[in-house]
Amino acid sequence: MNKTFRYWDDSIDSTYQTGKHAETAIFIEVIAELESARKRYPSWPDDIVHATVVMCEEAGESLRAANEIRWQHKGTTPDELRKEVIQTMAMCLRLLTETPGLQP
Repeated sequence: MNKTFRYWDDSIDSTYQTGKHAETAIFIEVIAELESARKRYPSWPDDIVHATVVMCEEAGESLRAANEIRWQHKGTTPDELRKEVIQTMAMCLRLLTETPGLQP
């Protein structure tokens, strides 16, 4: 898999494949998803339970996609699962950065 991204630091090579820089490429996708989610849904729950539910909803979609790939053979692809996992990671970051009491 070959992905190209725009970086804030031009010293970083902008093309990553699986391997030693795979994590960097994934986190760049997660940050892009996080920014997109903040634009689509600017409000975030004030209480810890509802904020966690948002993250869990995304995790549930990831689990559903994995289940469909492994057991149900409904045509769900690994790329669809990957998209759901990226969204879950973005919501984990949002939970940690925007929920009162959880911010660093």
